Amino acid sequence: MAAVQSVERAFQILEMLYENKNPDDGLGIASVSRELGLKLPTVHNLMKTLVLLGYAEQKEDGKYRPGPKADKFGMKSDSRLLALARPLIARLVRELNETAVLIVAHDGVRYTLFQEECTRELKVSADTFPNSNFCGTATGLAILSRFSESRLKQYLDSSPDALTGYFNSTAELKKTLRKIRKDGCCVLEKEEFVVFGVPVSDPGSGLYAALGMFVPLTRYDRRVRAEISAGMKAAAEALLLCIKQ
Repeated sequence: MAAVQSVERAFQILEMLYENKNPDDGLGIASVSRELGLKLPTVHNLMKTLVLLGYAEQKEDGKYRPGPKADKFGMKSDSRLLALARPLIARLVRELNETAVLIVAHDGVRYTLFQEECTRELKVSADTFPNSNFCGTATGLAILSRFSESRLKQYLDSSPDALTGYFNSTAELKKTLRKIRKDGCCVLEKEEFVVFGVPVSDPGSGLYAALGMFVPLTRYDRRVRAEISAGMKAAAEALLLCIKQ
């Protein structure tokens, strides 16, 4: 278990580096230690390992920032995406008062970059662990809807069980993706809640992401569906405009 725990802690530190509002300013060992509740020597050793591997680098003032290998997993581009998305998602949650997430895809895996929870007592939170399930999630399907034919084929070839439990055939999946492209939004009704997914993708730059929102079934109706769909599509459009500037 110790090895697993050390990996988890390393990823927590990486997330702090890349989610920092000003990544190039860097973070100090003490601030990371306080935020994660880890001892200073533990943070120091983990940070030195990340530097050695190239995923972090130490500045002249002693603070740490994302390293040269960050682009390998899209981490530097993700930090910019996160910085642009935070205020838009915060405003979206204030307006609709439901929990929202920003999901990004890299190499067939979905990552939760950011989650903003609503202020209601009854709310739904996302599973923030990285996973390769695209076909069973609204954000995953929203991302797939922006894949080219060749990219979709590559994904399905590399994930032979991707459709299992969700679609009977590739043709059925493609029909769903066409509808998402037409509507600009994916809506999945689960047993106790409804999930919305809106693509935020710029294939030209290699960005494949989506905004997601969760609504308890007890608050869901036709009016809510229309409001959330419109609000999320507007936020996604605004985010894409910021990205392309």
